[in-house]
Amino acid sequence: MTKRDEIKRMWNEAAPGRQELVKTYINNLYRDSDAMTLERDGRVVSSLMLERHTFIYQGQELVTGYIAGAVTRRKDRGNGYMATLLRDALQESAARGDTFIALTPPADWLYYYYERFGFARVFFVDAERYTALHAFTTGNALSEVDADTADRDRLYAAFHDLEMERRCGIIHSRAYFDMIMTVNRLAGGDFVAVAREDGAICAMAFAIVHDGLVIVTDIMADGENSRTSALAALRRHHPELPFKVLAHPDKAGRRRLTCRGLGRVVSVGRTLAAIAAANPAFMCYIRVTDPIIKENNGTWHVAGGEVVSIPADSAPRLDYDVDVTVLTSLIFSAPALSPILGVPTVRPVMSLMVL
Repeated sequence: MTKRDEIKRMWNEAAPGRQELVKTYINNLYRDSDAMTLERDGRVVSSLMLERHTFIYQGQELVTGYIAGAVTRRKDRGNGYMATLLRDALQESAARGDTFIALTPPADWLYYYYERFGFARVFFVDAERYTALHAFTTGNALSEVDADTADRDRLYAAFHDLEMERRCGIIHSRAYFDMIMTVNRLAGGDFVAVAREDGAICAMAFAIVHDGLVIVTDIMADGENSRTSALAALRRHHPELPFKVLAHPDKAGRRRLTCRGLGRVVSVGRTLAAIAAANPAFMCYIRVTDPIIKENNGTWHVAGGEVVSIPADSAPRLDYDVDVTVLTSLIFSAPALSPILGVPTVRPVMSLMVL
């Protein structure tokens, strides 16, 4: 049995109700080079996909890993196999050139499990709630694009442009966008796009209906009017249902934020280099410890847009002495905290991940 077939069978055994999703993923996104497995006694006991995605950070396009479909056979659980595979995945992610790695735990208790491996809660959403009577009135209504007949290249081009306007987060490839659209349809979800008079698409929204509630899983727009127009288009599709919009928390302190994903620095050197290049006035001496990725253990001097690894005893002082989890939490804190923490900070975005 091939690695591909083995992983497909494991996913179907773990979640028999998601066979159509598994089939679609295997046929469209699966790559042997991303698949990682752990064998014991000649058989695969655990597996995961270590995807690669573009990640916008400090004005640069970096590479992040994303762990999808992590699973251990039921009869083999409780033996530490997934812990071993996760450590291997983190080391592989760093070795192949990733700067960060991310994942979306499918259950709340798994947040605590993954935090044992240096992950931090950095991907948040701001849940906006609207009653069924909310009309989403705009001063300049835009026209809704017929998503069923729209050219997919045109949709993706607009999707990509809108994602790139975000300051920090995962940017989806064309293949992944096609998968998002397919999975949204399989789940009975909704998708809207709105355009200006010249035909330029300026906003998109993805939604599902669950227990009489329209949950907008992502909305992206080039301005407030465009955003409201996309929500108004969804309102026309669902005139009698309340809305819950999982919005990017760009206005700190407005509501209680909810964590929707974990992230981790897998290369301290590349992370500090990105910060230094974008913030040449930033200076610090920082020591980082990482129990899993040995290359992340060290002391660095950041100054004048450059990063230099130095012997620990040569630093005149330490501005930061942190482990990799704290470093991840620091750099991905709310921008308003940057003057307090003394580190350039930004909230990352991760949405529409299919596994």
